[in-house]
Amino acid sequence: MRIPATLVVCLVLACVVKAQTSGDPSRHSESVESTRAKQLNASMVEMYKKGKYDEALALAKQTLEIVGKIEGENSLSYASTLTNIAAIYGKKSKYDDAITFHQRALPLYEKLMGTDSLNILRPLSELAVSYVAKSDYDKAAPLYQRAVAIKEQASSFNNLLGSELLLQYSCVLRKNKKQAEADSMETRALSITLKESADQLSAIYLPGDCLNLKKVKLPFPRYPNAAKAARLSGAVEVELLVDETGQVISARALNGHSQLQGASLEAAYKAKFEPLVVGGRPVKVRGNLKYTFKADVPYP
Repeated sequence: MRIPATLVVCLVLACVVKAQTSGDPSRHSESVESTRAKQLNASMVEMYKKGKYDEALALAKQTLEIVGKIEGENSLSYASTLTNIAAIYGKKSKYDDAITFHQRALPLYEKLMGTDSLNILRPLSELAVSYVAKSDYDKAAPLYQRAVAIKEQASSFNNLLGSELLLQYSCVLRKNKKQAEADSMETRALSITLKESADQLSAIYLPGDCLNLKKVKLPFPRYPNAAKAARLSGAVEVELLVDETGQVISARALNGHSQLQGASLEAAYKAKFEPLVVGGRPVKVRGNLKYTFKADVPYP
């Protein structure tokens, strides 16, 4: 499953502290703290890109504390930092924590930007993704429904981002056994993709759990003996490219322990999926799978 990797890489300090004037010590202190917050945020992004999520999380929480002091807990900067923390927890597969921080951020975005603003699509959809990761599709569905309604109102379903949102919603509908609605949503999404990139369409990206829903064969990876002996556990996310017949033609591990990645890739190459047909022709598909290894649970 692909958990969004998006971060608010530019820390928005709505009340940018101007240059110190008249030797005001309080203004100087705020300026120093503002600079510190930006530095922490930049370091957090670097740690995140390197997959050092524990370090990134510590930096994000320090940033949150400083932003709260400078701007208060009702600012856009505070909301964006909450969202960053949620995204990091998602990467650590700590979805309950991710949901907690997304739920703190969403009301702030709504208050500051409006409940029907396109700017709240990110917190809405990422909260939904966290629920999907917990297989809580009943809670994810209304969030996607609301996001789709916001884009409908803005008449902005004419790009690939709109297509991805529709695909995410269709997958949740399918999980909730609403097959007709899911088929309609998927068809609409793929028609947008075809229209926007017909001349350069090499592969359709299926977000979230969509690729898993099209599985024909999806074997468990073997648990490496050395990893089992060391009681290694955790998740490995694998990015796949699937050809027009449903065969996996390339796979790469995006994260996870190195001793678990090889087994995950071996299993991924043995997977098979339903061919995806767009505009009357089969196309290649990109998507992610997630394999979870648990040392304390009997493994197939």
